[in-house]
Amino acid sequence: MRIAFVYCDVDSPSRYLRMLEIGVLQRMLEEAHHEVASVLAGWFDTGDSCLARVSFLPNVTVLFLDEFNWQATKEVAQKIRSLPHRQTLIAVGPYATIAPDTVLKSGIFDFLLVGEPDVALLELVTQLERKGDVSQIRNVWFRAAQDKVVRNPLRPLVDNLDSLPLPDRTLAENDWNALPDVSTLYMLVSRGCKYSCTFCYVPLLKNSYEGKGEYCRTRSPSHVAGELLEELRQKDYKRVCFVDEIFPLSKTWLRGFAQHLRKGALPPWEANVAVEQCDSEVLSLLAEVGCKRLHIGVETGNETFRKRLANRNVNSEKILAFLDLAREHEISVIAHVMIGLPLENAELAEETLFFLKNTNFDGIEYRLFHPIEKTPLGTYAAGKEEAANSSACHVKPP
Repeated sequence: MRIAFVYCDVDSPSRYLRMLEIGVLQRMLEEAHHEVASVLAGWFDTGDSCLARVSFLPNVTVLFLDEFNWQATKEVAQKIRSLPHRQTLIAVGPYATIAPDTVLKSGIFDFLLVGEPDVALLELVTQLERKGDVSQIRNVWFRAAQDKVVRNPLRPLVDNLDSLPLPDRTLAENDWNALPDVSTLYMLVSRGCKYSCTFCYVPLLKNSYEGKGEYCRTRSPSHVAGELLEELRQKDYKRVCFVDEIFPLSKTWLRGFAQHLRKGALPPWEANVAVEQCDSEVLSLLAEVGCKRLHIGVETGNETFRKRLANRNVNSEKILAFLDLAREHEISVIAHVMIGLPLENAELAEETLFFLKNTNFDGIEYRLFHPIEKTPLGTYAAGKEEAANSSACHVKPP
């Protein structure tokens, strides 16, 4: 089969994570001897211009839906659907899992894969190639005869991430937002996040997988180190960026990771971490294997508001103590802050500015709040105020 992956890039904060997730799917199909390509699409793309960057006419086009790109992907998919060359369109990704009925009702896609698509996509493509029965493939949804919707159940989560192929890096290597003269190796070593922030899609995914296995999983230290060293042997990368939602900070895992890497084996690298998981020993282990920058979610300067947004007890004292420890280990810290929160007033915004001004982070990344469908804060932003007042969503202003 000839298969094209299309990722509509709307500058999502998880864009590199998604590129590597697509890369795993791409490599899995390549290893099954399918002809595979992947392209980044923008708002300016037509169906023709998007697939013109693929060297073949695909039988199947897989469109990846992250938490923010549904509208852009829908437009591109409609343009692809209007092309004279008939092909099967498949939707995968987080949005396909948290809002499957919305995707199906669009009438654009032939199939929708809910949950982790790795094994399901390979099974679906195999059956399509054989013109076989697709009706019982777990994770696959589609419209059958007489407009009946087939909703197959989820399969268990992949428990051993080492069993998955290493990603094809085509999308990340051809990123149009890449820094000039700075070649970056993007790495993904885990799946899942244990936190339940009210603005994030993760709790929705965790709920959908209840009883299907451990949601937070990590590749083995030896597996990660092996991939790193092989990629660095093939290309002179200037930095490494781990794009996990939260980098694994188990001390046992970090010690194992350090054992597989000689000192100085890695170029400077960075990752996203949770402040409350970082004590002096963790930071020492990170520094030992070359970590030079950590990203943390501050979100807002008000402690009470931060706790209600993130469902975590991350007070300002903990953040300041973390900053001091990081600097002792010569690790810089970048704060991530959201602006335009629906429950934020002028007083809270000023408190955030005051906190940032007086905390002396090494850098600050601002992101405009964008509501995600079905999340507590997204529901509130859509005008359903009762969700913000429910016991399950403690996001009332402090």
